[in-house]
Amino acid sequence: MKVLDTLPKLREFSMDVNPCSSEAAFNYEVILSYPKLRMLNDESIRELDKDVAVQYFNLKGVEVPCPVDQRQQVKSVLQQPGDEATDKDGQRKANASKNVRFKVPAADEEDNSDW
Repeated sequence: MKVLDTLPKLREFSMDVNPCSSEAAFNYEVILSYPKLRMLNDESIRELDKDVAVQYFNLKGVEVPCPVDQRQQVKSVLQQPGDEATDKDGQRKANASKNVRFKVPAADEEDNSDW
């Protein structure tokens, strides 16, 4: 994915023929790493997709990927002694505040939705 780092104007990206593109973790990492993307594998990227991606990494207990353009900022902050924990924790708190909740109806619960 380092090649994508060199394409700041990239808005659409498709890897349908690549086996990696069928893995949720890969797609979620691309969505979070390249926030300027509008289409991934010929599908629009919505805000909900980004929220689900964050939730996916949180549930797996894995660090949420940060956007490529922020990685340089994080590296420069980490090089300054004393500021690492504050900035890193602040980033985690911002990511943790966006949770997607799913309700699984009980088997005996009636579906009264208008869908």
